[in-house]
Amino acid sequence: MRNEIRQALRDCRNLFGEEAFTNPVKFRAKLLDVLPGAPNELARNLLHNAIGGMNVYTRLKTSSSGNMGTDVYNLTREMNRKHGTSEDMAQVTIECIAELLGYVPPTLTSGNTSQPGAVLHIAAPTDSQPISVPTVASLFDSGQINLEFSEWGEAVKHFNDALKINPRYAPAYIGKLCAELKTQKADLLTQHSKPLTKYINYKKAVSFADPAYRQVLDKYNQTIVDRISEENRLAQSRKHQEQERGEELKRKVGSVMKFGDHDWRILDVKQGKALLLSCDILKQMPYHASSVGISWEKCTLRQYLNSEFLNKFNQADKTRIARTRINNPNNLWYGVNGGNDTTDKVFILSIEEVDRYFGNSGDYLNKRRKDYDGSAKSSGWFLSNGYDKDRIAKYNDMAWWWLRSPGDNSYSAAGVGRLGYVVVYGNIVSASGGVRPALWLNMQSWGTWFKQKLYDLQIGGV
Repeated sequence: MRNEIRQALRDCRNLFGEEAFTNPVKFRAKLLDVLPGAPNELARNLLHNAIGGMNVYTRLKTSSSGNMGTDVYNLTREMNRKHGTSEDMAQVTIECIAELLGYVPPTLTSGNTSQPGAVLHIAAPTDSQPISVPTVASLFDSGQINLEFSEWGEAVKHFNDALKINPRYAPAYIGKLCAELKTQKADLLTQHSKPLTKYINYKKAVSFADPAYRQVLDKYNQTIVDRISEENRLAQSRKHQEQERGEELKRKVGSVMKFGDHDWRILDVKQGKALLLSCDILKQMPYHASSVGISWEKCTLRQYLNSEFLNKFNQADKTRIARTRINNPNNLWYGVNGGNDTTDKVFILSIEEVDRYFGNSGDYLNKRRKDYDGSAKSSGWFLSNGYDKDRIAKYNDMAWWWLRSPGDNSYSAAGVGRLGYVVVYGNIVSASGGVRPALWLNMQSWGTWFKQKLYDLQIGGV
């Protein structure tokens, strides 16, 4: 056996260099690809345990004892205890590794040391003891080491080898489960996201475990089940609370709430968000800086609202404002293109929205300009109905305010007049009109902030 170990060492040194002998992890990884079968399988396992598991080469090379014989003796005993290797085979393995560093083994007091496979003995000479083979315990221990270094494939191999010897060895199945779930220690299985009973290796381990070990395994699984149950309970509780908040806020549609430095009217609540519109006109400015054909996508008013105006909110409030996909339909009465859809945090209402949220009369959607009666009040270019008074807004005194929809051409944009009627015909984009910003506010995870806002609401219809 000595000659096989020497040859294995030479093969390893030739294949991947001597420096790998000083790196246990690298040595074990490379060892997988060499000495793939008999008669060197035992030699490979011995070197795996000695160099890969105990770092023997480095310890011998850097020893400060000054006595290589003593180091060989101590390491032999350690390998025997740690890996279950017989003293004979441990001694031969350690001495062969030491030979690479110039160590000359002592002469046997009896026996023929020139015979291939001759075994040296530190305590007493004998050549009659059988060669040791790996045990269930040593293979399991090697698999555990593999798990610690995240060597999942090598770990499974060692656990499978242990099960070939004892197919009812429950800890080996748990070792395989750890490798399957990429978990370095068995007690860390409790952090897994699914119950362990879903895995065949766990089921086998439980079926073969003694009562004490079965209790340990049951506790692992129950810890996961309890955690999942608690997480589900909390998730359901949060969902229920959010639904309650949504329902409570829906009952407040039409009410006024304080957000940032302004008062806002709640126009709608859906999908965990509330649509707010400023109660008053907050600024007077053009829809666009110059009189050119323009759409909401390109206008300077949109740029202002999503930069300078948005930045007036503090950081906490800005995070509560939802980024929203904004639809920009054509002018229904004049067929003017509304432009591309946009994604905004702050915007102004469209003609469709101002009709929907102020009375929901359907007059704009259901009547074309040529069909719009309006009696004496209308010449066909504006929409007026019983909800005009609710659309009136103030800026010092009453003023008209912009809508984002185009007017009768791309040089104009729709608006709401001083008396609350909807100017579908529009105003030239460079005119100075009022700005009533709108935004969607996230309701999720508002907590005490949300509750306080509800208490602050001033009841009032739209």
